[in-house]
Amino acid sequence: MLQQNALNLDGGDILTAAADYILFPINKVQITVFVGEYDVTRTEVTAPPGCCGGLGIFEIFTEKVTKPDNTLFLEQDKPLIFGAQRNKGIKLDGFKPVTVELGNGVSANDLWIHDEKDFYKAQILVRLFDDVRIEGHLPRPFGVIYETDRPCYEDMLNLQIEEVIRSKGKGDLDKLLRGNETWTIA
Repeated sequence: MLQQNALNLDGGDILTAAADYILFPINKVQITVFVGEYDVTRTEVTAPPGCCGGLGIFEIFTEKVTKPDNTLFLEQDKPLIFGAQRNKGIKLDGFKPVTVELGNGVSANDLWIHDEKDFYKAQILVRLFDDVRIEGHLPRPFGVIYETDRPCYEDMLNLQIEEVIRSKGKGDLDKLLRGNETWTIA
């Protein structure tokens, strides 16, 4: 016997999610749960267009309408500019990033210039994203936030081997196997 139960959520209700998910307020959503004799057989979620409500948490970064104002694509040595008309930017006020409108005395030269090698600005960038419900919120950065040059594992291993050969000489496998510590099994 299959039963259908519906859970209706209106504004102010909250759907729970893992701690690292971004939750948006629920406008209106209906969750229909189909329950079989022993377990849940199917769940259907319906929401009006544009309702994120914990359902399409990345929708704001993928939809054509909302993406330009909520995403910031990072490019080396370029100012942090975003927006549908590329008319907004990020400027540092001390160590605090702020959103500014280009024009009215603010130009691209006044904005934060992205540097992938700057560790401290990278620390600010990784914490840049704000709550999208707040007017003037900061966008989510995408791209290379920080890059560092360091040797790979194989290079470090080869350097280590070369150092041992330099300090102890090239090894001899036969000499090692014949070594001083031998025994006879009777």
